[in-house]
Amino acid sequence: MANVKITELTALTDPASSDVLPIVDVGEDATKKVTIADLLENAGDGAAATPAFSFDNDKSVGMWRPGSEQLAFSTSGTTRLFIDSSGRCGIGTSSPTVLLDLESTSPIIRLTDSDATGTPECQISGAGGDLILEADRDNEKSDSLIRFLVDGSDAMQINSSGRVGVGESNPDQRLHVKTSSDDVIKLESTSGGNGPNLTFAHTGASPADNDVTAKLTFNATNDASQETTFADIKVITTDVSDGSEDAAFAFSTRNNGTFAERVRITSAGLVGINETSPAGSLHVDADSGVDGPVFDSGGSGNTNHALLVRDSANSQLLRVNNNGNTGIGTTSPRGNLHLHSTSATRFDITNTATGTASTDGSTISIDGSTGALNIIQREAQPINFSTSNAQKAIIDSSGNVGIGATDTLGNKLFIDGGDVRIDGAASTNATLQIRGDNSTGSATDAVLSFVSYLSDISAGSNADITVTNQGSGYGQMVFSTRRGSGANTEALRIDGSGRLLVGTSSARTNFFNGTYTSLFQVEGTAGGTNRATMSLTNNSSANDGAWFTLNKSNGTADGSNTLVSDGNTLGSIGFQGSDGSEFVFGASITAR
Repeated sequence: MANVKITELTALTDPASSDVLPIVDVGEDATKKVTIADLLENAGDGAAATPAFSFDNDKSVGMWRPGSEQLAFSTSGTTRLFIDSSGRCGIGTSSPTVLLDLESTSPIIRLTDSDATGTPECQISGAGGDLILEADRDNEKSDSLIRFLVDGSDAMQINSSGRVGVGESNPDQRLHVKTSSDDVIKLESTSGGNGPNLTFAHTGASPADNDVTAKLTFNATNDASQETTFADIKVITTDVSDGSEDAAFAFSTRNNGTFAERVRITSAGLVGINETSPAGSLHVDADSGVDGPVFDSGGSGNTNHALLVRDSANSQLLRVNNNGNTGIGTTSPRGNLHLHSTSATRFDITNTATGTASTDGSTISIDGSTGALNIIQREAQPINFSTSNAQKAIIDSSGNVGIGATDTLGNKLFIDGGDVRIDGAASTNATLQIRGDNSTGSATDAVLSFVSYLSDISAGSNADITVTNQGSGYGQMVFSTRRGSGANTEALRIDGSGRLLVGTSSARTNFFNGTYTSLFQVEGTAGGTNRATMSLTNNSSANDGAWFTLNKSNGTADGSNTLVSDGNTLGSIGFQGSDGSEFVFGASITAR
């Protein structure tokens, strides 16, 4: 075998580790053999610049052993790949801390699809602490995706428009989260202070008043399988001026197919329902055919209030209890409407016709010191009272009162169409007092007039009872009647001395030669029907005639029955004639 050239030996293409190689032992100047396994096991460690296993034409490229249980690969005399004793692989680093550790000034992992059109490339890189994921970095393919799969299914995608779909392969918004569960997104903060903060920022270059800064849209599918917006919440920058910025909330809903704003909260905190420019803290503009605000206190079992209004000092101004009692100025309304004040309580009523000044309209009030009830009509108009849907009384602007009428006809008290009854209290008399205000002595103080027909009022009364003051505490009553046209004529009189005068207004004091007067005096003029006549007629089928009785009692008080004495005059009928100044006795009929 020694005479055979090596080049002439048969080539061994699949050597085993136990195959041997001839080798010259220089020290002993002898040819020996070595197995392939022994040859490799006894190779040197090498270094990055001189790897233990290298190539004849490129000595700085190869594999070497940096240390115990370590393996490295070098090119150009520099370690490119390092595997430590734990199997951790470092590319660009000899100190890997994870299973695969890449280190470079710009570390990149590139994935190239060699059989796709244009051979699109995807990269994972890091720069300055940033992780950069690139899909189709040279835009070789349209609509590229970054897909995240879990358990073989898409969990998240980022499409070429930068839209992120979580559970959605075709996101139509920047973030589209889709799930069959009710629980979709959770924001949780473990901060010991405030909770999570979700910020909507509108940072356009040309902000303008009434821009929609942010919007939350609520969509659902209708029964035609169409995705429809049913509601949204918008933030509107109503003023973008620096230093005076304003914003409003707008809440919109779809009603009967029409989408429109329903509630707005202005920058001042004013709330408008169906009103975009509320004039107060709460401004409700109900649609036609729709009820206004409804305040429900929770049913009959709830004894609390249904509505409570307080002032800036937290004092109650208005209260509506669950039973419907409403209190203004009181916390315990005792009726359907209860007004209370620490001073004068008043209820004012005005309209366009009256005006709204302090002298306009009408007022119902309670005097703050006496508690007196005041009903004040401030206009030159009447106060009307109605029942059964018809007017029954009136107080006109002059203070005249009409009862059973719509007018007073200028009278202080006018009663039409009914009786007047006055009942006294127990053990007391019923009194109707008509009082004048004339103290001149003989002038008319009070008149009670009687009219048979309302249409006759313009012609005067049918009869009167007139009370006059005779002075010194004496008064008299005059009874007058109307006899055809013209003024009423006196028919009889009761003077201040209690005398009854018929046909005359003056009591005579010249009877019996000027020594007597008469308690009952009847006078007439001329003859015929004007003659002074007194008639007593008894209309009866029995044998009873009329009586004219003269009676005598020796008592000194009215109604006495004291026994008369022998010779007492029981009564007389006298006959007298005037002598020109007084009546002189002519004859008499006397009973004793």
